[in-house]
Amino acid sequence: MKVAIRQGSVFHFVEDNEVIRIEAHNGQAIIYLINGETYKVTTNLTKMVDNLSNSFLKIHRSHIVNLNHASTIIDSGKAKLMMNDSTVLPISKSLKTKVVECLESMKDY
Repeated sequence: MKVAIRQGSVFHFVEDNEVIRIEAHNGQAIIYLINGETYKVTTNLTKMVDNLSNSFLKIHRSHIVNLNHASTIIDSGKAKLMMNDSTVLPISKSLKTKVVECLESMKDY
């Protein structure tokens, strides 16, 4: 599935598996790609997550992650999710159970 990223009058199309995470910051969403590129778009995370594949999950009011790029849950006090690029993101208390369930359902054992 491709993700359309609009920047002004230009649309960039990237495969959804190239997106690591999306972060809300100052009224914009910053899209982080595996090649190190970032794109800033003006939208809110709730609208974005509704238009992404089911491998994306909102883990915090400011973060959507591609679960295929998640590596570790750190559960010492406040839960955090480490991504394959070593970024550590907070998991909100209200979403922690859902995050754990989604990651467990992806296990290969």
